[in-house]
Amino acid sequence: MRTVYGSNWMNTKRTTTGGPAHMRGDRRDTEIRNYVMNLGPQHPAAHGVLRLVGVMAGVPVVRAAPHVGLLHRGTEKLAESKPFNQSIGYMDRLDYVSMMCNEHAYVRAIETLLGIEAPIRAQYIRTMFDEITRILNHLMNIGTGALDLGAMAVMLYALREREELMDCYEAVSGARMHAAYYRPGGVYRDLPDHMPNSMLRVKARCWTSWKTSPTNSRVVSTNTRPC
Repeated sequence: MRTVYGSNWMNTKRTTTGGPAHMRGDRRDTEIRNYVMNLGPQHPAAHGVLRLVGVMAGVPVVRAAPHVGLLHRGTEKLAESKPFNQSIGYMDRLDYVSMMCNEHAYVRAIETLLGIEAPIRAQYIRTMFDEITRILNHLMNIGTGALDLGAMAVMLYALREREELMDCYEAVSGARMHAAYYRPGGVYRDLPDHMPNSMLRVKARCWTSWKTSPTNSRVVSTNTRPC
């Protein structure tokens, strides 16, 4: 895994054992160089749509060039012909793991243009769901990162906590991902009565579970050790 032969090694003359001719005997004539590997893009509902063109020296990454913007779908143009409220759903789809944060930026821009301010309770509700969304984002980041390293249990723990937090999404909007909950001047509806207890339960369990879970994983510690 530490070295790779030239890109034309498959076309070289074969020996009787099936290997390339330049792999026989003395290996000093073998061309050894880094190779290029595409990391992503994945489906938007999985890891996101970041593409990294990595230069690899076997397992270690020598250099990486990021390519962004692969989820661009003309949202600005679509919003030109829609009423303000009908464009909120587009904002959820700009980032599949930061839905309400994108909604917040959009409705705040509208409120600034119209010169209005949301009631203080609505501002607190928005802030709370921004934080829920941020935790959802971090859980997906930690879980998929650990999964790529081979620690499947960490990903399962992340999905468990995400399901609890998505219950909060569903309680206020009826949807578990694309909520379309924020509105210019406030939110779609007030919090249900059971929401505070649900949030405290999730908070207590997340703190207990995630304080040491990823760092105690032998798979994670082994695969993130400096080369």
